[in-house]
Amino acid sequence: MNTSRKLSKRERLNNLAWPFFIFLVVVLPSFMIHVAVGIIVTGCIIFLCWKFYSKDEITDKDIELQKRFEQSIDKILGWFKVASGWFLVVFFLWAVVSAVFWPNTKQEKSAKEYKMASSEFIRMACHAKTVCKNYGEARQNCAAAGSIEECIKIKMQGEDFSSCKDDGSVLGFEDALMPNFAQCIGNKFVSPK
Repeated sequence: MNTSRKLSKRERLNNLAWPFFIFLVVVLPSFMIHVAVGIIVTGCIIFLCWKFYSKDEITDKDIELQKRFEQSIDKILGWFKVASGWFLVVFFLWAVVSAVFWPNTKQEKSAKEYKMASSEFIRMACHAKTVCKNYGEARQNCAAAGSIEECIKIKMQGEDFSSCKDDGSVLGFEDALMPNFAQCIGNKFVSPK
């Protein structure tokens, strides 16, 4: 038994939602791949939309076909939601890692001036930061000692502290060049030496 009926304006409008969605999800990315691919995909989408959505009447066969199509789209949407969720998680993690662990532009510029890799510059700066911090603490602790210089040499255990200021900062390094804690920890794990 084949029944048919007229589509209401709302049903026609609802039928236009799927082609619009397909345009956003399929056609736009295909143009990003290549213009020719985008044109071919657009032509196929226009043909399918004209074939399935240009009718004024709907039959049982059309309803069954539309149900299958909507079920397929629902599956694709489910996969798309999962994929987009994972993409957002990965993008967020990448953004955090790049912001925290990777050298900033001033550090990269200084590394190029010193003719060394960014990771090597970070390693050197982290070592200098640690040594100078220890020097600043040793200087504070040795202030009451009889011979400050001898006390500092003993506490520094042979480390070269000639590039350190009395307050424990590195001589000639501005704050923007100093690596943060995460960069120093990350550099130890990524490129230990």
